[in-house]
Amino acid sequence: MIKGKHIKELIESHIPELKGHIYPLETPETKRTSVYYSITPVDGGYVPQVRLQLNLVGKDYDELEELADKLTSIFNTYENEPTPTVENIAFRGSSAGGGVLSLHEYGLYNMSRIFILKIKERGA
Repeated sequence: MIKGKHIKELIESHIPELKGHIYPLETPETKRTSVYYSITPVDGGYVPQVRLQLNLVGKDYDELEELADKLTSIFNTYENEPTPTVENIAFRGSSAGGGVLSLHEYGLYNMSRIFILKIKERGA
């Protein structure tokens, strides 16, 4: 099953500026842009599915939009593209929503992207 370490590895390899600033469930950072994630099982079986929610938190709305687009390019996959793989986990993903909140008391924005990932363990 896909785990947080796989999500972190994928994001860090495609978006180096977020390396060291990726957390599960919440972010402790308010000074620089960071991302936090949650992984929720949706369906089991031969090809399990998970709901992946990624939240970008930062002061610059435009930067968050650019990073959200980069995250979408990682986790929203197309049939004619190679299957993304990390360790022995392969997945196909599709966008399933998102949004943005203004956290005015902190001067921050929280931009979310939600994906449904179909997971296949290779060699399992």
